[in-house]
Amino acid sequence: MARWMSMVLADGAGPGGSQVVPSDALRQALTPQAVSSPPQSAADRTGTYGYGFNISTSSSGRVEWSHSGAFALGAGTAMLMMPSLDLGIITLTNASPVGVAETINSRFADYAQFGDPTLKWRELYGEAFGPLLAPVGDLVSTRQPSAPAPPRPADELVGVYRNDYFGEIEIRRVASQPDRGSDGDPDDPPDAGPALALDVGPGPQVWPLEHWDGDTFAVSPVGENWPPGSRGSVTFDGDTVTVELLDGNGLGTFTRVGEDETGD
Repeated sequence: MARWMSMVLADGAGPGGSQVVPSDALRQALTPQAVSSPPQSAADRTGTYGYGFNISTSSSGRVEWSHSGAFALGAGTAMLMMPSLDLGIITLTNASPVGVAETINSRFADYAQFGDPTLKWRELYGEAFGPLLAPVGDLVSTRQPSAPAPPRPADELVGVYRNDYFGEIEIRRVASQPDRGSDGDPDDPPDAGPALALDVGPGPQVWPLEHWDGDTFAVSPVGENWPPGSRGSVTFDGDTVTVELLDGNGLGTFTRVGEDETGD
């Protein structure tokens, strides 16, 4: 990564002066192509984006190139370069993205420019990254109704459903598991719903369905898009089912298909 930064800072030249990337092409990546952070007031600096690079101006007036990458299940990375100082840093972590990599890079840049940190970067980045790890879904922090209505018979729910965006999902029976209630309390009444699961995506991923109320069930997947504690509804309505955790853009409703229409 250090050798890559050296090449970028050298306008595309590698060791010995050989041109690795054409200077004109690299310059397009490193110059503003779109406004990514519009100023909130006339005195604010504007954040822009090139091709794979955030481009900003530091408080000392120097151009900065940067980018961060993260996976909620355990990786946080950050890169920052200051071409006027011929200086760069890359920080890689095998941990949840909580702003540690960005804090290290920002403090490094402050030491290079001013000799001391100028802001409480850890607190600022911690606040900014907090929402990335927050549970999502319409049933987060919601208790199951104390007297839920029963669902339709399982035979009316199982089957293959499809939409044009996600393709096919399947609702199928699974081996029955002892239910411990909506919050894990063994004294809670047993779930009245059938033992069902939702198969979605490549693999597929198997999301057990927890009966919630009537023809609404709950799923609690864990993954890049669903941090621990996430829980969303799966609601059946006639021949359709809406998976709330896939419905952020209104594309989470699937329609039942006949056996002759499936992709099998």
